[in-house]
Amino acid sequence: MKILFISPVGFIGGAERVLLECVRQVRLLRPDWDVTVVMFADGELREAVTKLGASVEVVALPEELAAAGDSRFVARRGESADNAGGSRDEETAANAGGSLGDGNSEIRYGRIRRFFVTNFTAIGFFWKFRRALKRIQPDLIHSNGLKSHLCLSAVQYRRCPILWHIHDYFSHRPKIQRMVRLASRRARGCFCISSSIQNDIQNVAPNLKAHLLENCVDTDHFSPGDGDIEKLDRLAGFAEPTSMLRVGLVATYANWKGHELFLQAIAKLPNTRAYIVGGPLYTTSGSQWSETDLRGIANKLGIQDRVGFVPFQTDPRSIYRSLDIVVHASTRPEPFGLTIAEAMACGRPVVVANAGGARDLFTDQKDAVGHEPGNIESLKQAIEQLASNPELREKIGRQARATAAQRFTTSRFGSQLIEVYESLRRS
Repeated sequence: MKILFISPVGFIGGAERVLLECVRQVRLLRPDWDVTVVMFADGELREAVTKLGASVEVVALPEELAAAGDSRFVARRGESADNAGGSRDEETAANAGGSLGDGNSEIRYGRIRRFFVTNFTAIGFFWKFRRALKRIQPDLIHSNGLKSHLCLSAVQYRRCPILWHIHDYFSHRPKIQRMVRLASRRARGCFCISSSIQNDIQNVAPNLKAHLLENCVDTDHFSPGDGDIEKLDRLAGFAEPTSMLRVGLVATYANWKGHELFLQAIAKLPNTRAYIVGGPLYTTSGSQWSETDLRGIANKLGIQDRVGFVPFQTDPRSIYRSLDIVVHASTRPEPFGLTIAEAMACGRPVVVANAGGARDLFTDQKDAVGHEPGNIESLKQAIEQLASNPELREKIGRQARATAAQRFTTSRFGSQLIEVYESLRRS
């Protein structure tokens, strides 16, 4: 059996770590299967995939499309992102040359393809992409991101089942809801990383069969152990050690990950040293902070001397182990919260924004402490509760490890993944 994974990016973020785990499990559980990953951009993901014994091919997505947000990605040529979307535009998308997946009238100038085929560089991309699909001849395609879902729909590839891996919410993004619904007719089903995501995609595309496949972590690797505080401080740019509690936010610099909220809460907690771990990984313009932005916020709050910035870490295990408290501060519902699960597996007490898929990962005051998303005072109180009580930190960290070892195992993930693949193979 030939499995083809499609990744719209070449860096390794949360979704790409899930993709790597999928590749790892296929290689482990079905070593006779062929595995290939097509990437729309080159990067560190290529080497990671190759180390797992899979083949890699890069079909570069044109820069202007890679940098486009969702609204521009589905907008008509010449139409601004601000004006794209709305009921009128969605009606146009549905009626322009037929509908995606409609066997009676194949779409030729529907909204997704019209954007691409009227762009010269995109024509070349789609030609190369379709050629790669024909050359690889997969038995199943596992698509790992919104842009790869839409691109697969645009080339109208029908020679094998297509599975989407859903990592994001669509129902609150009106400019792409219709596109997702139409494009989903090309897919046989999807994996959802949480029950919250599963409910969301069923509202957007009710005819798409949604399989719950919660993310996993390697609980042998992410495990309790000694950290490296000296290394952490060096990476963060701190010259002197501290007796203050180490509180860290581990996340990409996406606007909604709560960095500003975190800094505002830290400003109210004088006996803490803050660590912001991550970086600006996304190519979508206007969607993320820069380190300069965040340093500016810290300066305005007067806490620049106790805020350190640690670059993105491919393996954050040592970071978790070196922190006294790990904070999740997302201001909108988190689809899953991989860093939450990893920190719990390391036996660290975690403060979690109590919404979305993250809400399903913990029991408040048992294996983590919840706070109201977007509420500075609630976040401050949750951190303070743990900061002032070493026994509570130890108790919650111990129970967090027990929860992670029971729920987030790679063996559970792998068996569920292969079960769905096999069911499609038999159908």
